[in-house]
Amino acid sequence: MDKKRIAASIEAMFRKQVSKDKNVKNAYLLVHSDQKDIHVNLAEGTTGSFPAHPRQPNYMASVGKLFTSTIVTLAHG
Repeated sequence: MDKKRIAASIEAMFRKQVSKDKNVKNAYLLVHSDQKDIHVNLAEGTTGSFPAHPRQPNYMASVGKLFTSTIVTLAHG
């Protein structure tokens, strides 16, 4: 599978998942692989009255520790 098809597949799955849950106001996804030469940076939904943008800063507060531990667990699982 070429990198354009991989990126399109990732984007389609992301947007489908976000649209399923009406409680999700906005979501961001960054997928980067030097090995596969893929870089996908996406945002969906709204931030206040503005559309979410993949390069806008976001405030994660204390969920950073939970996020990091989840990623480490998945990587070693």
